[in-house]
Amino acid sequence: MVEPNSKGGYNLRKRKKKDVADDMVSGLPDEILVSILSLLPLKEAQATSILSRRWQYLWAYSTNLNFDGEKNLMRLNELKGEACELEMCRYVNWVDSVLKQHRALNIERFRVFFKLGPRICIDEWIQFAMRKGVQVLELDFSAYIRYLLIGKYRFSNKLLGISETSGLKSLCSEYIGFKCLKVFDLKSVDVDQEVLEYFISNCPVLERLVVYGSSSLVNLRVVGHSIALKYLVIRRCENIKTIQICDANLVSFCYDGYVRNLVLSNLPLLVEVSIVGWLPHDFLEITFFHLSCCLSQLEILNLNYMKALSQSWSKKSPFAKKTAAKCSHDRLKVVEIVGYSGLSRQIELVMYLTKTASNLEKIVFDSVNSWRPRFDRLRDLVVEKEELSRAQALQLKRKLPATLEVVCL
Repeated sequence: MVEPNSKGGYNLRKRKKKDVADDMVSGLPDEILVSILSLLPLKEAQATSILSRRWQYLWAYSTNLNFDGEKNLMRLNELKGEACELEMCRYVNWVDSVLKQHRALNIERFRVFFKLGPRICIDEWIQFAMRKGVQVLELDFSAYIRYLLIGKYRFSNKLLGISETSGLKSLCSEYIGFKCLKVFDLKSVDVDQEVLEYFISNCPVLERLVVYGSSSLVNLRVVGHSIALKYLVIRRCENIKTIQICDANLVSFCYDGYVRNLVLSNLPLLVEVSIVGWLPHDFLEITFFHLSCCLSQLEILNLNYMKALSQSWSKKSPFAKKTAAKCSHDRLKVVEIVGYSGLSRQIELVMYLTKTASNLEKIVFDSVNSWRPRFDRLRDLVVEKEELSRAQALQLKRKLPATLEVVCL
């Protein structure tokens, strides 16, 4: 409503300017508005449909479909039985509804984050992403929900049009959209060697592959300079037997599992390696042996030993008699020691690296335990041990070169 001014007239000019200012956003081209909506959480983007007739379907052209169900997952932890199933059905219905209304020809990102089992609707969602030429595909079913025991979703050969007789060479035209795939992130999704190697070999721009918690993955080969893959993460795949990476352009490799299973060779671009080891002994000897092809070129090396640490570090040190002349790590710039506790072999490793890594810039001593006991007494003991380890790291800092940046966590 336009209000009268002090002279009995109306401030039409002022009101007109205000209307123009209020409508500046709506005056933008549809392409820009869609780009803005693609940056919003999906439900917030959907809510803009009530603004006007013009805005009713703008959100449906969004290229970022992030179905983040974190708030629903929080409620799911308090529910049981049929109530859990109802909440999961609501999430599925939301995703289905968005896909039916979506109007863009292509999408950049398709992300699902919820707790879902082996549901047929997931196949349909992936097929939708394929047809839309998805660039970033993320399926995350790793959330822990109390009272809820359901099986994992399995990424099947049939979904890709791969039959037992035709093998990986047969690909339906319906799935040609994966030629655009750059990032493939799978958490708590069962995917086997054949499917993964299909993506690695047949997706010409696939640069990042993450596999977390797949019980179907037993072996994996990444071989050939023609492969575009640069970043590979394999974690918590408990049945894995071998990983072979040869003659590839990999830049970063993160692995969580038995170190003996690794076969690495001719990786000239590899500069970052992170390994969580599960051997009961000689973790460092085995790890350095398998990394021998690339140790001198690494810039970041993160080693995290998860079991029987004291036993492993108590054995005779493999570093005490090493000299820079025998092995020089000129490319190494950052070292992070996770689980540092001041044991003699840890100290010897640090001193060895300060002698052999001439360009080393930073060492991080991480004494923080990622696991926190539920009981106060045990939690206090863990914290006390962390403080002692931190103090020992500060003592070691005095023996290191002054030019080296040292961080104690």
